[in-house]
Formats: sequence, C-alpha cells, structure tokens
Amino acid sequence: MDEIVLSWKIEDICDQNLYKHKVKKIPSEFLSVNEYLESYTLPLIEETRAELFSCLEAISKAPYVKIQRIALCNNTKFGLFCNMNILADGFVGGTEVYEPKNGDAFILSSLKPDSTEDLLEYGVTYCLAIVKKVLEFELDEVMVKQFTMSVSLTDSSAIKRCTCALYLTSIVTNSRIWKALQYSGADQNFTLLKKFLSRNQMEYSISDKGQEHDNPEITKLLEQLQSIDINQSQLEAAKSTLSAVRCNNSSSVKLVWGPPGSGKTKTIGLILWFLKQLQIRTITCAPTNFAVGGVCSRLLNLLKSFNWHNGNSDGYPLCLADVVLFGSRGRMDIVGDLRGVFLDSRICLLENCFSSLNGWSCAVNSMIGLLEDCVLLYDVFVESSTEYNKVTLGFGDFLRKQFMELKENLNGFFTTLFIHLP
Repeated sequence: MDEIVLSWKIEDICDQNLYKHKVKKIPSEFLSVNEYLESYTLPLIEETRAELFSCLEAISKAPYVKIQRIALCNNTKFGLFCNMNILADGFVGGTEVYEPKNGDAFILSSLKPDSTEDLLEYGVTYCLAIVKKVLEFELDEVMVKQFTMSVSLTDSSAIKRCTCALYLTSIVTNSRIWKALQYSGADQNFTLLKKFLSRNQMEYSISDKGQEHDNPEITKLLEQLQSIDINQSQLEAAKSTLSAVRCNNSSSVKLVWGPPGSGKTKTIGLILWFLKQLQIRTITCAPTNFAVGGVCSRLLNLLKSFNWHNGNSDGYPLCLADVVLFGSRGRMDIVGDLRGVFLDSRICLLENCFSSLNGWSCAVNSMIGLLEDCVLLYDVFVESSTEYNKVTLGFGDFLRKQFMELKENLNGFFTTLFIHLP
C-alpha cells in the first residue's frame, strides 16, 4: 500500500476517474480464495485515494510544521528514506493537538499551501511521505522529534528544498487490510476461509447437539441476561454464535451484521461475556485499535453490571486477569476501565507488586516486623521524637497508626494481585 500511495502525484489523487474503469462490482460468488481477496484490492486503493483527496481539499486547516533539517538517510530498492527534524511541539493548525505516528501520510513541500493548487504552481517542490519511525531527543537544550520517512521523490536533492510538512491522514489501517489481502499461497492457512466461501459450507447447518437450548449451562446464562438492556436480535445473534462455538462438528463462521448504530459492538461484547463465563479462550481482532477498545469497554461494562447484580457492591469484577487488551496506546485512547486491562498498564502494576525493594513481600515483612518488634520500634520512635522535640504518641496510638498504614499498603498490593495476576 505504501508503494502505491507514494507513486501518486497530486493530480492522481485529485483524479476522481483514476480507478473508475478498474473498480468492478464485488461478486457474490468466487471461484477461489485468490479471486475473493483480489476483488477487494482495487476498492481499497480507491478508498485510500478518496480519503487523501478529502484531506487535500482541507489542506489549509491541516496540522503543519516547519522542517528544521531534512536529509537522505537511505536509498534502497524499496524506496527513498529520509530523516527529518522538527521541534517537538512545533505542529500548529488543526482542530486538535497532533502527535505524529507510524503510518501517517504527509505532504512535504517548499511552501505552506493554502490550497491544492498552490502545490501545482511552477517552481514548487512537493512529495508524499509516510512516517516509518518517530524518535524524540534533546538538541541544544530543545526537545526535537526526528522522523524516518519513506518519500516519493527519486531526486534526493529536491528533498532539501522542502521546508514544510503537512499531515494528511493515517493509512495504517488500510495498510494492514492490504497486507491481509495479499495472497501468498501455501504459507497461509486459509482452511476456515475456504469453508466459508464454499457453497456446501454456506448450506451447512449446525447439528442439534450444538443448540443452546440443550445446554443447561447456556440456559442459565441466558436467564441472567434479563437484567440488562439488550434487544431480541442481539440475543439471537449471541445465541447463534454460541451454538457454533459449542458444536464440535467442525469449524464455522458466523456473521453479525447490521447498519451503523444497530448494536453490533454491544453484541460482540455480549458474546465475549458468554465465552468468558464458559471459560472459552477468545481473541478479538479488528482493523483499528479504536474498534478493539470499544469492544473491550463493552465487555468490561457487562462484567461490572453482572458483578453488581450478583451482590458485589463495588461494581467491579473480582478478577480481570483473563481479560487483556493490547495495541497502540496512542491510537486506542486508553481511559477509564481500559487502563486496568491494557497490557502495558498491567505490566507496570505487577512490576510494582513484585519489586524487591518495595513490593508486596516487603510490605508483608514490614507488617510481620511491626507485630513482632512493636515495642522496639516504639522505643526508636520515642527517641527520635525526643531528639527533634516532636509530640510523642502513646504506644497504642503509635501501633494503631503504623498498623493502618501497613494494612492500607497490603490491601493495595493484594487487590492488584487478585484483579490482575494471571
């Protein structure tokens, strides 16, 4: 995808007919997996072009920055790469504060354009660029960001004439989809996909052994759903998926579909809750980090809701160790309950618990030391207080104060371990 985007000129992006005669209607039947995957290739390219065109139309409002230094760093058969230095807080414009990330598409130019036509004027140098790596360091007591970018120019001397970098959009999601569409033959496992595309498989019906009404465990879980707000179509979608999961006949695919706002994300969260109660390990994937975070939020809300109805007044599950969220923190918007299950955050919490200097074992030893040597510790406290003319607590008050501080510390550690330790 990167190579295709970098091969475009402004005229190509603005050409609404560039792929008009190449993009065909996606058929309802396919002769092979290869044909199925290829049918989505050109529509994805056209979608990317259209998104870039939309950004070019609003280029006057795009976040931009003055380039401090730009230089060629590598020229390979895969393209031209350059390093670009900017001030860490140098981006201006746009409706929100912009932080560059891998996969972001830029326009590098010799001027700050107010419109697309400005880039096409005689003497103006521009090129498309895609961020590959972002570093931040201090230079002359000023924080500087350095980008490694792949660029479309073949003339390396033209790069140095670019003085302005304008952010267009992120193509990282489309790049991932593009990678998934690249059929590479025997090294890929398409067994499930081939079954899904097979006419015989489409006519296949799950045997009665997999039906939810024959499973008392699922029936009990369905009864619990009376306490939450879900509609019948969401419930039927969840039951249908569970039937496929519980059926041991073969692998299968279930489609949960509907227009925007019909509750697909909520339905997926409901299915994940079911599978968790049945102790079935599940991995959930999506083209965007934001979508994964949305599904995880739905699941956590369900867990908290059922935990509340089961009599736990704090409204939080006793254990979330088997719920793990991972992805890009910057793109996923990790806030609220998501912090508790985000992999990086969980690692930090558990690292603190198992620290050899001030972790849970140190807290336990401190509590044991207080209970065994409280008189000695009180004598040390009295001597220290007398030396600095401080008001001395009585023995009972001292012991109570120290005990409550250590108890609170231990409670924090054990709560973290109960919730987050796998």
